[in-house]
Amino acid sequence: MRPFALIAGAGLAMLPLSASAQDCGQDAGEIQTAIKGWISENLGSLSPELQIIFERGIEVTFSGDQYTVLIPPAEVIFGDEAAMDLDETTIVVTPREDGLCDATWTIPDTYVIEEWSAAAGRGDDIATITIGNQRGQGVWAPELEAFTEFDAALHELELTTPDDSGSATMGSIEASGQGTEVEPGVLDYAARMSLRDLRFEDNRSGENGSFGEFGIVVHYDSLRVDEYRALTQQMGELARLYPPDAGGEPSEQYLVELGELFRSTPTLLAGGHAEYFLTDLRVDADDTVVTLGDARFRTSIGGLEDERGEFGLHMSFGAMTVEPEPPLGHLVPSLGSLDIAVTEIPNEALVEALIDALQSVGTMSPDTALMLAGTTLQQAAMQAGTTIAFNDVRLVADSYKSVLTGQARTDPGAALGAIVDVTLMMSNLDALISSLEGIPEAADAQGVLTMMQA
Repeated sequence: MRPFALIAGAGLAMLPLSASAQDCGQDAGEIQTAIKGWISENLGSLSPELQIIFERGIEVTFSGDQYTVLIPPAEVIFGDEAAMDLDETTIVVTPREDGLCDATWTIPDTYVIEEWSAAAGRGDDIATITIGNQRGQGVWAPELEAFTEFDAALHELELTTPDDSGSATMGSIEASGQGTEVEPGVLDYAARMSLRDLRFEDNRSGENGSFGEFGIVVHYDSLRVDEYRALTQQMGELARLYPPDAGGEPSEQYLVELGELFRSTPTLLAGGHAEYFLTDLRVDADDTVVTLGDARFRTSIGGLEDERGEFGLHMSFGAMTVEPEPPLGHLVPSLGSLDIAVTEIPNEALVEALIDALQSVGTMSPDTALMLAGTTLQQAAMQAGTTIAFNDVRLVADSYKSVLTGQARTDPGAALGAIVDVTLMMSNLDALISSLEGIPEAADAQGVLTMMQA
């Protein structure tokens, strides 16, 4: 909840920028109306528990060659748990001769989070978040209704508690992106967001931790902006037409209509990839210290506009330690990686199987719907010759090392429906099996390893 308060405060200043920029060059009244509508539509969808109550109306003035937009102070309420006051936010939008708009913005630098409930109203302070310095700038393309460039950063963040029960600091939160229009309405887009130098400490329990950097890098190939925007708008309309039932479950009609919407939507992009990463993690809790030098998770898709697609998955971690060493700690790998690629995926069959599963959830259990979809997809993959390549599957510990490579390809002519050619190499098996003797919890693992050795 506390980090979300900061994100909501930043979002309140940054998100309305799109509405003001897309109407730059028009009069102040039109810009004001556009911003109000955009805030209502977009900020309201961040969380059903989030309420934003503005002190007064949005003000837009034009002077020289630029618009100044003042987002008034607001009260932000997070469910029935907490509230905070959000100070005034300023956005400056400057129309350019090439039809684009330069924009800069400044968000509030202090957030005081308080207890709050509908019954009792405001209560005691929970925490205070401060921002040392910041920057926010971007280039908006009105025709695309999207940023072609943006660069935002918050530096020297600090969270403190009034009773000194704990604290946290962060060196920075940074986000940047750049898009290139490869054809009218179609963008190649790359974005990056990261949190750096986090330190936290609980003064009551003594628990503490830190990391060097946590972030995500995203890249889209040939994203069709108008079609994507239309899909999100139509999904919002369906959600309003067919609200969830009393238990929060989606209605059968909503799932059917949503499936038909997906079926009628053209391919939105050619491919892309996303990668999460974490460096220099250290957590000291419950008398145990865990460190992790580096961890990454990456997925990629490609060939979406073709008959056959491809999917990649990569996970890795290194320099992991646990002190003191837990039972069977010598089996815990200090380094690992998983790098696989799936090719010759029948795109149309995959989409149809997922849509059928979605539309069937209203009449059968999700597990049954997925099982039936999986059977359909398996048959399509068999005919397509779908292949899984194990480029590098590796685990390394003090007591062993294992490496798996090779590939598996579907083949309707094969006895088991597939041809598999893989190699598994394990070192130090004798010592590893011996190290498990006399440990009841390791009996099953010892049996499997002994069978593999034989």
